[in-house]
Amino acid sequence: MKRETLKELGLTGEQINAVMSEYGNYVNDLKTQLTTAEGERDQFKAQVETSQSETESKLAEQHKDLAIQYAMKGLKSRDNDLVLGLLDKEQISIVDGELQGFSEQIEGLKSNKGFLFEQEPPKEEKPSPSIVIGGNPSGVNGATPTAFDDVKNKYN
Repeated sequence: MKRETLKELGLTGEQINAVMSEYGNYVNDLKTQLTTAEGERDQFKAQVETSQSETESKLAEQHKDLAIQYAMKGLKSRDNDLVLGLLDKEQISIVDGELQGFSEQIEGLKSNKGFLFEQEPPKEEKPSPSIVIGGNPSGVNGATPTAFDDVKNKYN
């Protein structure tokens, strides 16, 4: 609102001053409300950013936990919970969808605390069977008569 516009409408100087004073109070109230609204907006923006970063970190942590649990399925551990408790999850990370630092810790646990994992029994070499072919091993047609042959010949 401009003073010239009010003069053209035929208002006196006192009336113009009164109108401009009221208009100024109204504009100042709007500015105060705008400043308050902008402050609240900035506060909510900060809350959204904080909440978003917390959610992303929780999601990344869950993804890492699930990847570790999936990798644990391939191990032959006697107690997965105990092995998980011994892992330093801060040293494990996911890069390009693969766990890094996990296998090194598992190998260390296998060497230091091997009792936590099922051990494959050592493969014993079994002796090869000796196959004996029946018949007359000496190759002589007339074998030495046995006691059974003697009894049999007696009744014939």
